[in-house]
Amino acid sequence: MIMNQSKEFMYYAFISYSRKNSSAASYLHKGFERFKVPVQKVEATYLPPDKKYMRPIFRDKRDLEVSDQNFTGDIKNAIENSRYLVVLCSPQSAASKWVNDEVEYFLENHDNNFSLVVPIILSGTPGAGDETECLPPALRKEEITSRNLPRAIPDEGENEKDGLENGLVQAMSYMLHVKRENIKAAIDTERIHFYQRCAAVSVLVVLIFAALTLWAIRAEKKAKRNEKLAQMNAVEAKRQKDLAEQNAAEAKQQKDLAEQNAAEAKQQKDLAEQNAAEAKQQKDLAEQNAAEAKQQESTANNSLLFLRYMLFNANPNRKDGENKKVIDVINESISAIEKIDDKDWRFKAHIATTVGVILRSYGRYQEAHKLLKMSVKLYEKNDPETKNALQCYNNFGLVCRNMDNFKDALIYAEKTLKIQLKLDPEDHRSLINFYNNVALAYKGLGGKKKAEDYFEKSWKELNALIYATPLTDYISDLKTFLSIGGNQIERYRSIGDYHSAGGVAAGLGFLIMQYNQLKKIEKIEINHSVEYEFSLVYNNIGMLYLDTGDHKTALERFKRALKNEKRFRRDGNSHLCAFIYSNIAQCYQVLGRTENTNENFKKSAEYFQKSLSVRKNILTSNHPEIAYSYMAYGAALYLLKDFDNALDNLLECEKIIEQHQDKNKSAFAVCYNNIGEIYILQNDLNKAEPYFRKALKIIEKAQDDINHARIVYFGVGLFESQRGHYKDALIYYKKALEIIQKINKNHPDIKEYRKKLTEAEQKLKGSGQ
Repeated sequence: MIMNQSKEFMYYAFISYSRKNSSAASYLHKGFERFKVPVQKVEATYLPPDKKYMRPIFRDKRDLEVSDQNFTGDIKNAIENSRYLVVLCSPQSAASKWVNDEVEYFLENHDNNFSLVVPIILSGTPGAGDETECLPPALRKEEITSRNLPRAIPDEGENEKDGLENGLVQAMSYMLHVKRENIKAAIDTERIHFYQRCAAVSVLVVLIFAALTLWAIRAEKKAKRNEKLAQMNAVEAKRQKDLAEQNAAEAKQQKDLAEQNAAEAKQQKDLAEQNAAEAKQQKDLAEQNAAEAKQQESTANNSLLFLRYMLFNANPNRKDGENKKVIDVINESISAIEKIDDKDWRFKAHIATTVGVILRSYGRYQEAHKLLKMSVKLYEKNDPETKNALQCYNNFGLVCRNMDNFKDALIYAEKTLKIQLKLDPEDHRSLINFYNNVALAYKGLGGKKKAEDYFEKSWKELNALIYATPLTDYISDLKTFLSIGGNQIERYRSIGDYHSAGGVAAGLGFLIMQYNQLKKIEKIEINHSVEYEFSLVYNNIGMLYLDTGDHKTALERFKRALKNEKRFRRDGNSHLCAFIYSNIAQCYQVLGRTENTNENFKKSAEYFQKSLSVRKNILTSNHPEIAYSYMAYGAALYLLKDFDNALDNLLECEKIIEQHQDKNKSAFAVCYNNIGEIYILQNDLNKAEPYFRKALKIIEKAQDDINHARIVYFGVGLFESQRGHYKDALIYYKKALEIIQKINKNHPDIKEYRKKLTEAEQKLKGSGQ
């Protein structure tokens, strides 16, 4: 091995890994630094800086693959000052740009010396060249592939921990230039020493308690002897009363002393018994903790095996397998979860929660609700007020809210909050979210005042988090403050409290100003994962302007949000990017109506199409968000009078609605309404009628969004007027006009609504109905 022997390195090794292998990286990191080097068997040249233990080892714990575009100065400095580069190799790390960049940078700064690179195989096959390839491109060289690389893959009959320890031993053997048998012997020796120390401490504690008990017994016997002697002296003193008053006084003194000794002896005995009880309590607690740890390990292992088997069935490369979609395999697993014996309730609850959360992320709320409810019942019966139960209740409340079941959403949001306040009332970050969940549930039930109260509590928790952090330290938390503050603007806006929303926006503006000022003073490098959150702030401030009618200012804020977002999401494939595209499209649509310009309508359609394209790239094909995008794009094409393409998109929306578990959302009613209006324009009232009936039925049942209601009422009015039922048309036109005036007295559609209402009144008079 060729190495610069003269250079002093700050770190013995730098661990490079994919964030998907974080648990393995953590285990290996601890294993390296806890290993006591057999100094007598290692040449001085290969000893780590610590000389006694294999440390320090550098491992960056931040999520670089998500948050950073380039290496930071700290990472580069750590690589330059590391003697070895340990690369955790798996198909995930092989596909990671950042792992490959770290390897290249290490080789560049270590004379391209591949012998200083220590790959540890976690999974996959080195040099395979296909999807199982585990080596980053920079390591697919003969210098690496020809070596006997350390493997952290468990052999048959071994568990994952055994595999990681084997890989650790091989890596340490390579780095220290010591035989593997010596490494294993050093590890085993250290374990034996540890167990011996534990045994010695236990024996010492037992001896101390035994000594205390023996001392107490002897003290008690002494007290009894003294008491008997005092009694004898008292009798003798009484018999010789006339002769020895002085002796009587001394006898009394002896008696008092004996009683004092007896009291002290009893006190010592009680203390010894108390110590013994505490020792037993500590022992029982240790045994309980050990049992719980073993139980949790078993639950985790069983859950991992279940998920591995479930996803294995969706692997199209299996020779005996079918080409199934992952979502289909997940759905098939529900019956298997239901059959798990309730005796193994922890495993059943854990896997039901995990799969339920996955299904919720796919928009499969009905199935997610079923599994999460199963998990809730198990926790309520067996372990109702723990951290695991809290997480289960929280996820169940969220899926209830997704299904517009705000009553159950409120019950479990409040239950989650109550447990959190009991377990850790100082965890401001968790309380922020839990207060928000309660507020959103009240909002869904129409409890505006209660919602405002809980939104205010959430904001106070955020302030507590901010003011508990010194100015020079809050940069690391700025991302959290901006994200939550941005959401707070949107929530105040959603309940019509624009004054409070404006106050939050001003507060965030001050926070950004402080950050920029501090950056100038201290010349701090910008962490773009923090600046990325500015996109969310600009977007939500734009929504505030949109609701207050300042559409041009809103458009400027949305474009600023989009520009900032694209700096860090260059492919544009993010939920936030799709949301911003949709908001820009809404601005152009409103400006098109107010300024009566076709160009604005074209831009509106362009941005709705971009939003749809992004969502199709990142979501499942039947996700409700894609249905909303089809509907919005179809409406934009309608305004451009491109009725055929508008109808095609709306019918695509309808296909997704029909697959959705909850078809009675008021937003879906707008889709049916728009399809009906196009059929009116095509003079096909027979096709239009069932769509208006569906829309009206949903609106009158749901009553969850008055804006959707006014669109449907106006559409039904158009339909009734078109077929000559002017009296019915007037009823629906009036409903639509009444709602839109409540929403915004200056709404651009009011003029059109009044025009149609007047026309219907005139036609009614002329018809003689």
